[in-house]
Amino acid sequence: MTATMIPLRHIKLNGGTQPRAELNEEHIDRLKAAIDEGEELPPVVIYHDGADYWLADGFHRVQAHYRAMRIDIPAEVRQGTRRDAVLYSLSANRATERLGQSPLIELLWLGKKL
Repeated sequence: MTATMIPLRHIKLNGGTQPRAELNEEHIDRLKAAIDEGEELPPVVIYHDGADYWLADGFHRVQAHYRAMRIDIPAEVRQGTRRDAVLYSLSANRATERLGQSPLIELLWLGKKL
């Protein structure tokens, strides 16, 4: 899929799509440094429901772009809902155990409905 440049201000970060309890500040700083040096990071994954752009993967990259004072970010935009973004985010981050899960994601692991 081809990456599209999406304005950071259009990306919803507060919809419960982040499976981690917190972001890793050191990782964000490393990504920002890479951006500042001209490195192109992989596109984030976003689900668009016709109105909102829900971030599914790339929370650290989005924060690094904000800190690098960028206006937009390369994104793989898929059609789907906030729920689709949550489910994708779970699969993308399942192998990463470095950070704790958010309370919403812990409920999902226990089989609760969104």
